[in-house]
Amino acid sequence: MSQNTNGLGFPTAPQGEKGSSEIALEQPKKRRELISETEMMEIWDKLESSMKNEEYFKDTELTLDKLASLVGINKYRISETLNHYVNKPFYTYINEYRVNSFKDRIERAVERDLEVNMLTTAYASGFNSKSTFNKYFKEITGLTPSNFYKQIQ
Repeated sequence: MSQNTNGLGFPTAPQGEKGSSEIALEQPKKRRELISETEMMEIWDKLESSMKNEEYFKDTELTLDKLASLVGINKYRISETLNHYVNKPFYTYINEYRVNSFKDRIERAVERDLEVNMLTTAYASGFNSKSTFNKYFKEITGLTPSNFYKQIQ
């Protein structure tokens, strides 16, 4: 019986034969869209409406699970929509609202010539730590909170 060899002269098992040393590698599967673009648009509209009207972002302990419960949408559908329809992870989406809330509060205080406490304002906007606030504020606006404050004075 003749034996198959590879290009270097080493024996190989015939293809398809049990015990073959060749391993078939699976190609990575294409990302399967879990929900349609139309459904994502509907979820996005509901999220935006809820965030603007109910201001859920002000909850310092808001999680994806909690938001899903509040708006009545499955958390996986919210995550899919945020990640693939608007290309943002959950916490970036929430913290953008928080940063905008902070900026609005500071601008109103400056317009009224009121005393401003940056950290108190950050907490009132939904942040639960100074470091998270500073990180996201700089990431989203390109400015530090104190540089923003100096700009609007």
